Amino acid sequence: MLKRTDTVVFDPANVEHRRAVRGFMRRNAWVDSPLRFKHDPVYGNVANQVQVKLLQWYLDQEEAKEKKASDRKASKEKTRSDNVKFIHSIGHNAGIGKSAVIKSFDESKRLAFDMMGISSEFPK
Repeated sequence: MLKRTDTVVFDPANVEHRRAVRGFMRRNAWVDSPLRFKHDPVYGNVANQVQVKLLQWYLDQEEAKEKKASDRKASKEKTRSDNVKFIHSIGHNAGIGKSAVIKSFDESKRLAFDMMGISSEFPK
């Protein structure tokens, strides 16, 4: 007697669904898959449907990672730019001008403390 299983809508974010598709792609058959996916008539067949949706999901994941990395890089660049502007403004107010070259964060702290009249004698 055949075992009847309910059908589910394919969700590429679901690891079990991706595992079932991986098994199908290895064997080119759904025979031993514990899942049966509902067929969307827009696609020719279930295999094509899950492959297209899975590909789109992976592309969306990659795009999200690239955007996150780009946002993180832009944030770091903005912070760096803001720090340089602050240091230059402190230097200008102290008569040092923009010609001062800051080589490290510790050096910039010492310079800022010196300009504000605070002892810059702290551990290096």
